[in-house]
Amino acid sequence: MKKLICIVLLVIVLFNGCGNEVAEDYGSFTMQKTYSSNEKYYVTITRFTENEIQVVVLDVRLASDDKIKNSIKVGASETFLGYCWEEGTENIWVQYTDKQPECYEHETFEWVLKTDAVKPDSIVEKQGE
Repeated sequence: MKKLICIVLLVIVLFNGCGNEVAEDYGSFTMQKTYSSNEKYYVTITRFTENEIQVVVLDVRLASDDKIKNSIKVGASETFLGYCWEEGTENIWVQYTDKQPECYEHETFEWVLKTDAVKPDSIVEKQGE
């Protein structure tokens, strides 16, 4: 009986873990804490309510001291699918349900929206809903 209970618990843990990963990872994009390719920076996500809308903010932190170097307000939580680092750069790409991915280019501790950026082929978008 103890073996059966252990097996059932193991199956529950495994399936719950897989479910969370599938729900939060979209192609190259994620909602998890990840580091830039040089591991100098990492991003955490915060949410707050503004005018009755939940807003997503990407907090870019310096890995060496964990201090926020820049906060990027990326928009409404309901349309935000995730972010990713552009390989070989410190640029951040953000994916939404209602528009094309956007690039925030790194410029000395600031990440600025670059409207004319071309998404590299190495960045894979979530397909469909």
